Amino acid sequence: MKKYFTIGQQVAIIVTWAAFGSMSKSLLILIFDWKKSNKLKKEPS
Repeated sequence: MKKYFTIGQQVAIIVTWAAFGSMSKSLLILIFDWKKSNKLKKEPS
């Protein structure tokens, strides 16, 4: 019974980390784009 519980926990942790990873990745991309657009606004071409 303990083995199944740990396997279930591992799966839950992996799923959570995968979701968190993709979320943070998209957040980083959003922040990077925002900083890039801010730089373009500040610096006159």
